[in-house]
Amino acid sequence: MAWIIDGPELDQVICIFDLKLPVRIQKHQGGSQLLGTHQLKAATEAPTPVFSHYYHHITVGARLTPWRASRTIWHECAHAKQAEAEMSKSGQPFDSLRSAQAFWRMDEKPSLGRYVDYPHEVEARRYEDYAEFITPCV
Repeated sequence: MAWIIDGPELDQVICIFDLKLPVRIQKHQGGSQLLGTHQLKAATEAPTPVFSHYYHHITVGARLTPWRASRTIWHECAHAKQAEAEMSKSGQPFDSLRSAQAFWRMDEKPSLGRYVDYPHEVEARRYEDYAEFITPCV
């Protein structure tokens, strides 16, 4: 079943997370195991981008049901908030972004166990049930 973004509902999700950077959502045709992804991307090729030069690039599986796609958007927007928080800690967005992405890589933290048990994943899953109240996909 195909889904589309409900703009006002997505705006509410972004507002609840108080995201400062733009959010761009794209459907992906990935495999059945991949629900969605979040990446923080630089919108410019400046040698030292500043915070405002970034945006959240979120992909969501095109073949998901509207219900599952909505839960995935909540989950990935939680990662967007985590990325913004990480960037604001150091005051140096580019360096902070690199350190956050390095920490989240499974191969660099084998002592944490399974990826689904990483603290940032546990936190993001807590938001998925909010899709029962605000549904950004129809």
